[in-house]
Amino acid sequence: MNSYRSWWNPRWIPFAADDWSYGFFVDTGNDTIGEWGDYGYLVTGAFPSLAAFFECALADLRTRST
Repeated sequence: MNSYRSWWNPRWIPFAADDWSYGFFVDTGNDTIGEWGDYGYLVTGAFPSLAAFFECALADLRTRST
């Protein structure tokens, strides 16, 4: 699969799973936009609330937009 270097500097992509739990996919850095095949690392920890999920997502967007 992909190298583990991406774990040191991951990009987190928020998603809502089918069961309505919340988590992140890790972009391993080897895909271009639109290629989802290697976004396979799923962090299964649930957020305590939807607000906490969006707080994390917004913090990530702010980080990547600077």
